Amino acid sequence: MIKSCPMEHETILSNVHKIVHSLEQTTTLKSIFLVADTSKQDGFLRQYTSVDMHAYTTALDKIIKERLVDKLVLVDGEDSAQSFQVNNRWLGKSSASSHSLTGQQYASTMIGFDMIRNHPCFEPNDLVLQMDSDIIIKCNCDVIRQCASIFERDPRVVSFAFPIPSKGGAALQHLDKSGKPFRFEIRCSFLHLVRLFSMLPLRVPDVEYPSDDYCINNGRWHIRDYNIQLNCMKSCRGDLMQFLRQ
Repeated sequence: MIKSCPMEHETILSNVHKIVHSLEQTTTLKSIFLVADTSKQDGFLRQYTSVDMHAYTTALDKIIKERLVDKLVLVDGEDSAQSFQVNNRWLGKSSASSHSLTGQQYASTMIGFDMIRNHPCFEPNDLVLQMDSDIIIKCNCDVIRQCASIFERDPRVVSFAFPIPSKGGAALQHLDKSGKPFRFEIRCSFLHLVRLFSMLPLRVPDVEYPSDDYCINNGRWHIRDYNIQLNCMKSCRGDLMQFLRQ
C-alpha cells in the first residue's frame, strides 16, 4: 500500500514506477493499492511545495492507465459519514476528524487498510507492506519473503520495519539500545492486518485524547505503540545486511 498526497504532484508517477518495478523484480505482489489523500491541499506539516491538483490528478490517471496499481483509494475528506465510521471502528470515538490535533493524517491510512481487509483476494495471513510514496527501495534479494517468515515464526509480531543497514544489528530486534520496545515504523513497514484488527478499537490514552473534535493529539503511531504493548504484541526491526547473508 503506497501512501500519497497532492504535494507529490511532480513525483508521484515516477515514484510509483520505481517502487513497483523494484519490488516486482524479486517478488510477485498479490495486489497494489495507492492511497491518495486529497483532504488537505494546503497547510501541510513540513510543507515543501505548493499544490497543483490538476497535475496531481493527471499523474494519478496515468498511474491507473499504465496499470501500475490495482486499486486507487481516493480520500477527499468530504464524506463525514465515512470519517465517523473510521473513527468509531478504529478508535472507538464519535468524530468526523481525519487528522490529529497537530495535523498528522490518519484516516486515509485506516481507510486503505479497511479496503485491503475487505478485498476479495485478501487472506488471514496476508501481510501488507505500507510505505510513503517517496521511499526508495533497491534490493536484489527476496527480502519480502524473508521478512514474511518473521511473522510466521512469531504470532505476536504485528509490524516489522522494512530492514535497513545498521551497525552491529541482528536480523530480528525487539528492543532498541535503551531497552525500550521499538516504535511502529510509519514510513515503511510490514503489517499483519489480522493481528492489528484483533486489537480494534484501539484504546486512546487520556493524554492523547484532546477533545470530541479531534480523536488524537499527535500521530497515529503513538496510539499503535501504546496498543501493541497493551496487548503484549511486538513491533520489530532488523538489519538488512543480516538478511542479505541468509
